[in-house]
Amino acid sequence: MDKNYEPIFPEKFNIISIHGGFRVTFFCSGCERSVTKETCGMNNVEQALEEAWQEARKYFNRCHDCGAWVCDEHYNENVMKCIFCQPK
Repeated sequence: MDKNYEPIFPEKFNIISIHGGFRVTFFCSGCERSVTKETCGMNNVEQALEEAWQEARKYFNRCHDCGAWVCDEHYNENVMKCIFCQPK
């Protein structure tokens, strides 16, 4: 991953349209662990992604080296990096 690129939310996500909104699932960059949030009253995909990410963000940690968003299991909180950049 380019170290100058800092993704706003995990690169791997799934979004589907549901009645009156969207269901967004964000995945850890290190495993298949996911967090799903639903948005209501949204007609715009970008707006739905932003709203869902505001709720799901608390379940992810951003690596201060590569910028990946990972779950607690794949985060070395002692150095604020993912375990791929700095193993525990």
